[in-house]
Amino acid sequence: MDMRVHLRWLIWTGLAALLATLAGATLRANGAEFFETQNDGRVVLYYFGNIKDSKGNPVDKVMVTIKAADMTFPFRNDSPGHFRSPDIGRSLEGVGKKVDPAQVQVTITKKDYKLVKAPKVPAKLGAVDLGLFVMDPVD
Repeated sequence: MDMRVHLRWLIWTGLAALLATLAGATLRANGAEFFETQNDGRVVLYYFGNIKDSKGNPVDKVMVTIKAADMTFPFRNDSPGHFRSPDIGRSLEGVGKKVDPAQVQVTITKKDYKLVKAPKVPAKLGAVDLGLFVMDPVD
């Protein structure tokens, strides 16, 4: 009887260790999934950056819109003020359009906020860091 209890304990412990290992590989609390787009293939062109106010506080619920090749890609940022677009380049290639980063326009809008500072959008492919956008409440 004692051997069966030991064997059962060993099986449950091994199963728990296996599940903990698998969960650790798929669950990430550090936001890595937000920035790692190469998980599902090669990166052609996407943009990421931050949106804060003049005091350095994150501004959330901002609508970020990217226009490229007569297509529009709207999305929102997250609570800490980060944003990352979908892979604009892969989307354009998927419908047979040319990817020209020099023709990309990035706009951000939020009700009752005005844009104070916007970085220039560089004309390059890949993962493009746009840096910091600054928005303040309208007086």
